[in-house]
Amino acid sequence: MPDDVDKVTGLSLTEMETAAEDLYEHRDQLGGDEVPAEYPPVVRSMTLSRMDRSIAHQDASGAVSPVGVFHFGELVEILPDDVEPSRANLTEVAGRHGFDPGELEGLIICMNHSDTPAVDCIICVPLDDE
Repeated sequence: MPDDVDKVTGLSLTEMETAAEDLYEHRDQLGGDEVPAEYPPVVRSMTLSRMDRSIAHQDASGAVSPVGVFHFGELVEILPDDVEPSRANLTEVAGRHGFDPGELEGLIICMNHSDTPAVDCIICVPLDDE
């Protein structure tokens, strides 16, 4: 079997690309029933429980912690207490650090870990529910 042939479909990469392009081009003409994504209740429950705990931790941190500007999870700058993380302020921070403003988030800093967003702190709110 040639290297460019998929072992599962038996099609060459070129044939698969052509089929994918054709499906995309005619995607509005596809028939059949839409199949909704279903998640087992235990997964949904664990996710909501983690989210609830994470938001509660963020709220608790907000009472004592400043807002930080984060670039893909890395702390870039701490905003002064009287400065809101508005788009204009994030654009200003982005200019100082050479980032695209759309890549920045203004998030409350974890009250226990000064370089981590409270909502994402997996040390304070572990990913597992045990």
